[in-house]
Amino acid sequence: LTNNATRAVVSVTFTAASDPVNFRGPLSGGKKGKGGKKGRKYKVQKGDTLRKLANKFYGSPSKWKIVAKANGIKSATAKLKPGRVLTIPANSKTKKGKKPKAKTKKGK
Repeated sequence: LTNNATRAVVSVTFTAASDPVNFRGPLSGGKKGKGGKKGRKYKVQKGDTLRKLANKFYGSPSKWKIVAKANGIKSATAKLKPGRVLTIPANSKTKKGKKPKAKTKKGK
């Protein structure tokens, strides 16, 4: 019997987000996260519209009213000023990021 030791070497690098308001990690509402039960904040960028934001956060531009209602906006075509911070509510019905269930044939 020989006693061979096994070792692992790990290197970790941490980087601070340059803009914490827009940081999108999986625990803060990123692509795989949902932003918690209450939602999250989002800083408007040039070219953003309610429909684009609804598509980004809920997977459908038709859900623009969720963002509009939370921020007191009345119209889908309202101009969003860059730098404005919007509330993006959590939406428990969101399907974005989930894979559709595979269909199976009965009897096979």
